[in-house]
Amino acid sequence: MKRWLIVLSLYGVAQAHTVILTWHLSTDPTPKSQSIYRSEGCTGVYVRRAVLPNYVVEWTDKTLKNGATYCYYVTVTDENRRMSEPSNVVEVTIP
Repeated sequence: MKRWLIVLSLYGVAQAHTVILTWHLSTDPTPKSQSIYRSEGCTGVYVRRAVLPNYVVEWTDKTLKNGATYCYYVTVTDENRRMSEPSNVVEVTIP
């Protein structure tokens, strides 16, 4: 039986107007795409911000508000369109 795709860990680094997200993936089965979700103010209301191809493991969110707090998580979809559980949530405050 094949294991299901998971995002093993998600990290975020805040810079002026920018957040750089990086993560690690399991690779069996092969990931087809990944979706990045963001909540402004960490209110629990998340909006999909990007869909990335299979093994991309870094994404930059630009033009954010200084002093604002954002929360992010990542999901992975495989070739059969099965979606993983959400990754851990990363909270970042823009300096």
